[in-house]
Formats: sequence, C-alpha cells, structure tokens
Amino acid sequence: MDIEALRMEIARRHGVLLDEKDPIFVFVTLHELVISDLLARIERSAEAFEQRGAALMAQELSVVKGTAETMIAGTAKVLANTVREASEKHHAALIAAVAKQAEGIATAALQADRGRSTAVLAAAVSVAGALLAIGGVALVVLLR
Repeated sequence: MDIEALRMEIARRHGVLLDEKDPIFVFVTLHELVISDLLARIERSAEAFEQRGAALMAQELSVVKGTAETMIAGTAKVLANTVREASEKHHAALIAAVAKQAEGIATAALQADRGRSTAVLAAAVSVAGALLAIGGVALVVLLR
C-alpha cells in the first residue's frame, strides 16, 4: 500500500496532512495484513468447496446414470414381454395397449424423477426405442 498516496488523498479530502510515521498507518498496515490473510483463507475454502462440489456432482451423475440404465433395461424387458404376448392376439389391440403402456411408463418416469433431467431424458429415449422395437416386432409378426 502506498503511504504517500494515502497521505495525499487524506489531505485532499479532509484538509489534514498526516506525517508518514503517524500511528494510523500502523493500523492501515495491520488491516492490510489481516485482510490479505482472510482473502487467502477464503480462496483456499473456495477451492476446497469447488473440489467437493465436483466430486459430489460426479457421484450424483454416476447414480443418475445407473438409475437411467436400470429404467431403460426394465422398460425394454416389460415392453418386449408385452409385445410378445399381445402380438398373438390382435394387431390393433397390441398397438393401442403398447402405446398406452409406453405413455404410462413415460409419465411415471417423469413423476418419479423430475429433478434429474438426465434420468428423464434417458427414460424418454428408452420409450422411443421401445416403440421402434415394438414396431419392428409387430412388422415381423405381420410378415409371418
């Protein structure tokens, strides 16, 4: 900190010329040292907080990914079984039932995990993939 600049600014603002050895400058130096130490502590705390936050985000992402994979696998199994059973009955009834079930699954997935957009997106993708698979299975059944 430039003591001379401080002296001139105090003189300009207040009309008081302080001696460069005035005890107030001891306080200014002490204040500067304390502030510097506090800033260093804050920076270290912020870095530690960032690291913990990044670790928590990575952990949460792993959990969300696992949830999405489980939802996709479960949805695919349920839809595949439903298609196999219903395809032997009636084609129109099959399409209506699967569409209704897929819609219900998508709605349930959205309600179950609204706060986790990654899982919701994965569920929507699984439903779309399942519908494509259903269309393929239905086409195979029709071509038999």
